[in-house]
Amino acid sequence: MGVISMKKFFAICFIFVFTVIVSETNGQTSPEWKWLHPKPQGQYIEWFKMLDPNNWVGVADYGNFIRTTNAGVNWTTSTGGYPSTLYPGANIYQNFRTAYFLNAMTGYLGVQSVRGIVKTTNGGQSFDTLQILASGSGSTYGIYFLNSLTGYICGTSTFKAQKTTNSGTNWTMLPNLGTSTLYGVYAADTSNIIVGGSTSGKLFKTSNAGTSWDTIYLGVTSTIYQIKFINNTTGYLCGTSGLVRNTTNGGINWTGTNPPTTSSLYNVVVSGTDVYASGTVSTQELYKSTDNGTTWTSISYAGAGQLSTISAYGFDKVGSTMVVAGTYGMIAKSTNSGTNWSMASYQRGLANLTDMYAQNNNGRVIAVGTDPGVADVIMYSGDGGSTWNTANYIATDYINTISMLNANTGFKKLLTAA
Repeated sequence: MGVISMKKFFAICFIFVFTVIVSETNGQTSPEWKWLHPKPQGQYIEWFKMLDPNNWVGVADYGNFIRTTNAGVNWTTSTGGYPSTLYPGANIYQNFRTAYFLNAMTGYLGVQSVRGIVKTTNGGQSFDTLQILASGSGSTYGIYFLNSLTGYICGTSTFKAQKTTNSGTNWTMLPNLGTSTLYGVYAADTSNIIVGGSTSGKLFKTSNAGTSWDTIYLGVTSTIYQIKFINNTTGYLCGTSGLVRNTTNGGINWTGTNPPTTSSLYNVVVSGTDVYASGTVSTQELYKSTDNGTTWTSISYAGAGQLSTISAYGFDKVGSTMVVAGTYGMIAKSTNSGTNWSMASYQRGLANLTDMYAQNNNGRVIAVGTDPGVADVIMYSGDGGSTWNTANYIATDYINTISMLNANTGFKKLLTAA
């Protein structure tokens, strides 16, 4: 789950032409429209989950949803949720921030700056909006369900923490919480609930469904991004400044040491006796502990074919398969517990693309962009966008438009770089 930043702007610039031309419509998968580049899509992936060894799902900015049923060999994409307030009428949606899936079909998706959340009952083929606020808006950052009926969300101060007992149709706010933004929520049952967020290293725990809350101090000033329990007594959390802690008594006491990073960590994954943490580590490393967070080793996930640093907003592990997802929609995969990595997404260039040419009937597509000094400002495909190459040309100015007289002869318009 990434924090709001300028990364949103760069993601839009990079794929805006493709967002307008090839995104899905009506909030569901459309056979007429698909992403041409990058694949499966190019928005920042904010959350990723391996439901089982083959079925993986992820949510991304601008209402993008990705899914694979064969361990990343093929992907399907769809869009939906709440229409974007920045681009009304353009079939572009508000950013997904997090998700929770009860099974392969039913999932709940947290959204940025809206009145509620989003639900799918068909594995992301279509989405329904579930309104929580009568007015105003908020962002949902944490979701946890006890069962198919009872669940919890948390987010900005307009939401705080909310509870449903009818699968998301209706929601009530948990009482007596402050105004801090909450990123993580866990419920052992309907009475025992823990929340945390931008609370300067504090958790709030109730044993009476919110009638009263105990404050648990971690001894740090970090923001807490995720709270995850593997049973009712053993849990983990992570956050800013490399924070990772664990509890073995239901959240009353927390121990452990940070991995060797000061970066924000967004995910804790437990696999057998091993604990993993991931986040926006510039060196592209995961961290692994075999002694429940006392000591840590690093795992590099920089892989062949990767064009840019992947900030691991999404990370999961099942068996020996590990997946990292994040920046520009990039997805890296390892099938041997992090020893070797390959790309499960396809991306040939990073230039901001502004114009394109497509020739009828032969699959020839040319796209031009606006990044002076890089080789991928001109990209071309001979198979209708299935694969791409970059031209042997490095621009010194912005390429604004392209005009082709025929398949072989054309002109590009340059704008002086600022």
